[in-house]
Amino acid sequence: MKKLNYQKKESQNLPINPEYPIIIVPTNIEPALIATNLTEQYAELQKKEEIRKKREEIAKQPNKFQRKDFVVQKKKIRVAPVIDRSKVIDECVKLERGIQQLEKEIQDLQKGDQKSDDLKQKEIKEIKELSQMIQRWKEASQEGIIELHKLVSQQYPDMTLNQVVDMLKIDPHVVGYNPVDQDFTS
Repeated sequence: MKKLNYQKKESQNLPINPEYPIIIVPTNIEPALIATNLTEQYAELQKKEEIRKKREEIAKQPNKFQRKDFVVQKKKIRVAPVIDRSKVIDECVKLERGIQQLEKEIQDLQKGDQKSDDLKQKEIKEIKELSQMIQRWKEASQEGIIELHKLVSQQYPDMTLNQVVDMLKIDPHVVGYNPVDQDFTS
């Protein structure tokens, strides 16, 4: 059916009852057509009104699936957790303490880097001193073995330097002795 457009008659000075508005209808339309069209439009309006009322009733009813720790906001589909302020404040305090500890650790590490540079230089110096001492010990050991060989060779002329080192039970490599060449290396 074709939907007809009607105009309310407001320009005339007639008393208007809102329940029964006066409608201006063109004269070339049959009254039966007007009546059926008006009843259809009225039925559509009633359906829309019923739907609106049902939506309002549903909105007023409590949500069966609503959790205690969540609040469902109307008109928006967003779920926001219910937040306990004291818990949030405690958590913030914990995080601030953690940040302060991390900052302190960073400062300590930066200081430690400066200290580690000093320690590294000190260790390098100590290693150099130790290697100099080891070299002096080797030289003194070699001189001592040579002197001992001279003294022992007076009583035992056929005793070799290899035999002296073996008799002292010294590892030849520790004192820098080469048993094949029967000589000390520097």
